[in-house]
This record gives sequence, structure tokens and C-alpha cells, in this order.
Amino acid sequence: MKHIGTILHISPHGKLIVQGNPNFIPKLQTRVCTKDKKIIGSVKDVFGPVKQPYLSITVSNPSKVEELLSSDLFMYTSGKRKRNK
Repeated sequence: MKHIGTILHISPHGKLIVQGNPNFIPKLQTRVCTKDKKIIGSVKDVFGPVKQPYLSITVSNPSKVEELLSSDLFMYTSGKRKRNK
């Protein structure tokens, strides 16, 4: 799992705003999970300065968003590798 950042707050539109990891910026629509691999949503937008980017995360279960504040988020990987053909 690659660390993508730490949750800062919830936007008025219900999205999580994450202070991104400048060493790894995920692609849009990348699935995002907690440390225990619980998928919470996907990357909707990347914005801000290149040296300290921010991410907007669309949450799949908005009722549990408050519990996630200040949590670290990771890029979800299924553990399966693609085979070369």
C-alpha cells in the first residue's frame, strides 16, 4: 500500500480534503482505503501547489466520515498482479 496523505477536514459538499503526499500523487478515480484496507472512496480531484498537493476524496459511505478525521489514507491495491502476455 502506498501512503497518499492525511485527512484534514470535510468539505461543505461532503468530500474529504486530504493533505497529499508530495512523493506519490494518485491518479483520479484511484480507490482509497484506511490502514486496515477498508475502502472508503476514490480520488475525485488533485489541487494546490505541486510541492504540497491536496486531494478531494468522494466517500462511498458518508455516514462514517466523522470517524476518519486525521486518519492516514492509502492507495488500495487488491494484491493481484497483472500477468505479462
